[in-house]
Amino acid sequence: MSDTPVVRLNGARQTGKTTLAQTLANQRGSRYFTLDDAATFALAASDPSGFIRHLTGSGVIDEIQQAPALFPAIKLSPPNFSPLCPASAGARRNNTARPGRRGRPPG
Repeated sequence: MSDTPVVRLNGARQTGKTTLAQTLANQRGSRYFTLDDAATFALAASDPSGFIRHLTGSGVIDEIQQAPALFPAIKLSPPNFSPLCPASAGARRNNTARPGRRGRPPG
């Protein structure tokens, strides 16, 4: 994944996509966001570009398919943005957050 700026993990329900995304986030010291969280979803859905722009370091966006407008925002993001995007998640490199930390982008 180090040579691929965007990765999407897609698969059937209950096959371990979220577990894999959380494991990768922990190993890389990335922040973890889930769009199952109503506040995180509201931020991502109301301003997809702002949501992506305000992420710092690396992160995983779980359940990204719930806010499809995030995909163009990721595509247009700066070259240093490198998400892991399962139909459950997205990640960026060079995180300053603690491993496995769940959070919301600054608002």
